[in-house]
Amino acid sequence: MEIQQVLHMNGGIGEKSYANNSLTQKTFLSKSMPQIQEAVVAFCSTLLSECVNIAELGCSSGPNTSIAVSEIMTTIHKSCRKIGRHSPECQVFLNDLPGSDFNAVFRSLPALQEKLKEQNGDEFGPCFIAGVPGSFYGRLFPSASIHFTSPQAVVDAYAAQLQRDFSLFLKSRAAETVGGGRMVLTFKGRRVADPAVDESCLLWDLFAHAFQDLVGGEKMLDSYNSPYHEPYKEEITSEIQKEGSLTLDSLKTIVLPWGGADGSKSGDRATVAQRMAKGMRAVHEPMIQNYFGPDIVDTSFQRLVQVVEDNIKETEHVSHVVSLIRNS
Repeated sequence: MEIQQVLHMNGGIGEKSYANNSLTQKTFLSKSMPQIQEAVVAFCSTLLSECVNIAELGCSSGPNTSIAVSEIMTTIHKSCRKIGRHSPECQVFLNDLPGSDFNAVFRSLPALQEKLKEQNGDEFGPCFIAGVPGSFYGRLFPSASIHFTSPQAVVDAYAAQLQRDFSLFLKSRAAETVGGGRMVLTFKGRRVADPAVDESCLLWDLFAHAFQDLVGGEKMLDSYNSPYHEPYKEEITSEIQKEGSLTLDSLKTIVLPWGGADGSKSGDRATVAQRMAKGMRAVHEPMIQNYFGPDIVDTSFQRLVQVVEDNIKETEHVSHVVSLIRNS
């Protein structure tokens, strides 16, 4: 089966859904807000038009979908008020793979628009929102049509694929973005060159330990490939320089503790283990179920809770926030 058909988060709003198990992603996104705000203010001072086109790539579903978009539009509105001009219209494109729960996203939009009006007043410009299903490793929009892009997650590839996939991503976004347009990217990443360090691999090692016996042994587990790579910052900057269409404005590294990556207090080991296992399940269950079948899913993730709880090693969670400007 084509990977795009199974590579999506758990939909809905139930206990195992991404919507209810994505606090870690929300925390990283919240920590990246200063760079998003800075990029938007700079954009407003140089390139503001009567209609601003905003793309949110990898929007998934749940409360995180609207965080960056809301902040971008609110910052545009506040910037306009400071310089004494009316707010522009905003056209927002929400993108994810076709298997994502777009119905849940669309159901949340009336409340989002009402909230934006309440927060910003009647002078807040009209906002039009559309869904764009498809892979962001290719073109999604017409040439030179996007002013601001804010993906929640970008590079989900192995190191061997990083150059190809990230370069293709940058080429596609550069073709779609107007000269002087802005893009803020958020990556799970690592701080050292060695890709086998604990901050990249510990949780995956625990995952493998929990699943190995239930999926038919090490050989069967080794044949399962999750398209996931946490890049070193030099890998990111190198590809940006090679591609050449965008200028690196800033790169910030965010670090969160092992047990408090979701913004909560660390808590006891059992609570941390439950949170981590639910977060992994919300993201990876569709692929695991497609590859190994549905029968092992509940038992495997129950076992993962115990493995994480028994683990005495801890590491930190790392994310890179990259702000880019489209060359004119």
